[in-house]
Amino acid sequence: MILLDAFQSRQDIINTVALHRQAQQVMDRLMQNRSASQQYHQEAGHDDPLIVVTGRSAIDHAIDSTREILQDLETSVNTPEKKTKFNTMCNGLSRLRSRLL
Repeated sequence: MILLDAFQSRQDIINTVALHRQAQQVMDRLMQNRSASQQYHQEAGHDDPLIVVTGRSAIDHAIDSTREILQDLETSVNTPEKKTKFNTMCNGLSRLRSRLL
């Protein structure tokens, strides 16, 4: 659930919702691609080489990374912004701050 009180401006809300939507779309495509890849390997009669070596496919790793991004996004949205040393020392450098964070 997204808490709107944690944002300083309407643009922050719009940007965060858009990022969350994009990450969710990536997750949906990854899940579809994982199913298609599994079906391909099953029909071809061979195993995914990465699964044979590591026990997990590249798509599995991408899904895990995307889940982490979604969780981080939700955590940042649901946690009120805290004053950090960076915030207090660099108030006028918002463009730089957005690149770093």
